[in-house]
Amino acid sequence: NIDGAAPLMQRAEVLAQRFGTSSLVAAKVQHNLGAVAAIRSQNDEAARRLTVAINLYRQLGVPPLETLAGALSNRGMVAERQGDTAQAVAFYSQAMNIAKTVLPGTTVQAKAENNLAVTLMNQGRLQEARALLVSALTINREHGDQALSVARNLSNLARINARLGNVDGAESARREIIELYTAISA
Repeated sequence: NIDGAAPLMQRAEVLAQRFGTSSLVAAKVQHNLGAVAAIRSQNDEAARRLTVAINLYRQLGVPPLETLAGALSNRGMVAERQGDTAQAVAFYSQAMNIAKTVLPGTTVQAKAENNLAVTLMNQGRLQEARALLVSALTINREHGDQALSVARNLSNLARINARLGNVDGAESARREIIELYTAISA
């Protein structure tokens, strides 16, 4: 329940201030409050808090890079919602580069690639988006427990193939999605 989480997060912010505004606790609180604001579609608030968290993570240099990649990805989502696709691409690219460098071949990389691919697809940069989705799909298939991520990648790939005029590729992806959902529901 996101509405119930907000008061708890506000209390966490007060506690984080006791640890100092440049502590890892403060960064994580800002990150989580930014995520809550994003879920609630409070994009300006989300952008502000996520930017603070990203700057703190970088300043501290101690959090796991997966955490920084997550904050960058969240910030990319907010930028896209605000209509700033250039910023979205920049944030998603940073998240993806961290994942590829520190966590190569993981679902963190696949998620970052998928997010960037969707933004690029929306910009009409279909070949770039397609390459990222193929990579994300390969990674998610290698991690057998990622059926929903595989379906999301396939859905995005089907859209790109259709826009590129590759009807067979789009239909193939759609058939695989149906097979996947059939297997999940069985």
